[in-house]
Amino acid sequence: MVRLKSLGSGVLLAAGNVYAAMSTFVVLSIVFNSVDLRTFGAISLLLTSVAICQILFNTQSWQGLLNSAAPPGTGLLRRCLAIDITTAIVGAMLLALTHLAFPRALSQDVVAPATLLWLAVNVALTPPGALIAVIRQEGRFAQQALVDISASTLKIAMALVLVRSATSLASVALTLVLPELLRWCGYLALSSARLARRDEAPAAGGVDTASPPTLRSIYGFSLWGMLTEIIHLPTAHIDKLLVSALLGLESLAIWDILKRCATAVVQATTVINQMLFPYFVRIRHQSTVADLARQCLRQCLLLGGLLLLLYGAATLALPIWFPLAFRVDTTAWPLDHLQRIFGVLALVMTFVLGATPVHPLFLSLRHSSQSFRISLVGSVLFFALSASLLPPWGLFGTSLAILGSDAFIILTKARLLHLTAAASRTTDA
Repeated sequence: MVRLKSLGSGVLLAAGNVYAAMSTFVVLSIVFNSVDLRTFGAISLLLTSVAICQILFNTQSWQGLLNSAAPPGTGLLRRCLAIDITTAIVGAMLLALTHLAFPRALSQDVVAPATLLWLAVNVALTPPGALIAVIRQEGRFAQQALVDISASTLKIAMALVLVRSATSLASVALTLVLPELLRWCGYLALSSARLARRDEAPAAGGVDTASPPTLRSIYGFSLWGMLTEIIHLPTAHIDKLLVSALLGLESLAIWDILKRCATAVVQATTVINQMLFPYFVRIRHQSTVADLARQCLRQCLLLGGLLLLLYGAATLALPIWFPLAFRVDTTAWPLDHLQRIFGVLALVMTFVLGATPVHPLFLSLRHSSQSFRISLVGSVLFFALSASLLPPWGLFGTSLAILGSDAFIILTKARLLHLTAAASRTTDA
């Protein structure tokens, strides 16, 4: 594993991720101001189905590749790349077939065949885990950030040129797809030297690193990460389906845009996972679990404090920035009511995102199967809380359901880390 070369690279990567979120935000802001709330709610429903497919058919193979004891050979990386691409294509086909079979339920009939084709291509362009593994192993975070920033700049330019004068959703879909194609090609270019390297022939009796047992080991480990991502779908995306079903499309439109504003920070905290997981994997044999847990706690406190300041400022300033970005009927949705909804969600996100370092530490200690089981219980809890809180409390109930689910997951992992650290100290003594 290669250590991140400088803090500046990590900051640049975080900035690139936030910029990527903002570029999508620009596209949706233009669309939001061009249609009524119900139509935007239907579009949100469509994009939610795309995001769900991207998660369902993302193999997360980078986790297994980074966790392997020996650096993966070129043959292994190529096979993993082929598996990742094939899986994404299957997801794209399933998205198209599902929308063709249930057009009314999933997109409220706002999608045309051309739009559906572009959105399916967007799923097929999910970045392969094999490429991400190479980038992270070689510490090329700054170069990855430059690729992300270039793709996001293209998205903003296309939004300003195409979406403003668009007469159909096909232009919106194209604006989302072409930057993803640029990102995919950029990741491939960053990994091309590693993928083109010739493997040395294994010595007599040696292990073929591209053998089926090795692939099963890598994808067996990655499967738990994949399942954990799937289990997190309720709080990440399925909440929008519940809001649509229980509160209606107009409430979904408001919730979608407020949540996108609040969770733009997720793109920055994602960098923490990208850097901390390989870091914890590398030093787990050099440090005690107690030392790692103390590092994790310090990181959580620092991150939580920064998020509290950021979200506090955004909440107080909402009556200023929200009307500038979005045109909403303030008689139906008063600004003070939107400010309260956003404030509650911001407090929830401060806790949830502030605890981000807990997850890569837990995974690096080979607790992937436990992580899945904990997340599974958290998801069941989310559905139970949503069913009981959304009808009486509306969008406030959605935030509280997310808090209840994620608080259970975070606190359970923290407790298990504490018990592991205590057992480690007892063994050392």
